[in-house]
Amino acid sequence: MLKELDAYKAASKNTGFDPDSYPVNGHEFENWVSEQLQSFGWITKVTTGSGDQGVDIIASIDEQTVGIQCKRFK
Repeated sequence: MLKELDAYKAASKNTGFDPDSYPVNGHEFENWVSEQLQSFGWITKVTTGSGDQGVDIIASIDEQTVGIQCKRFK
């Protein structure tokens, strides 16, 4: 299992996505997630944080739209 995780991380870094480089600050993390999704072709919008029903990012690709709630834990 650890070999598979290491292989996934290596492959991710080759595409420019580094899951180990995320920011510590919560709002910066939301923006980082949004930018990472954009690099994979998603159209994203980070919500304002107030009255968003807990949704931090609205992301669309093809004909699908999803609401994403980001949680960044240590």
